Amino acid sequence: MRTKTTTETRHFQDSASPFRLSFLIGSIFLRNQLEIFLTYIAFPSYMENG
Repeated sequence: MRTKTTTETRHFQDSASPFRLSFLIGSIFLRNQLEIFLTYIAFPSYMENG
């Protein structure tokens, strides 16, 4: 019973690892896109208006 649960959890971790990696890469990419948007689009328009 214990070996069955450990193999199931190990399989779950192996299957969840790529999703976790892609989520990390996606969050970093979205954060960079947000910084680019704020730096080049939102901030200059804010400086022009005020």
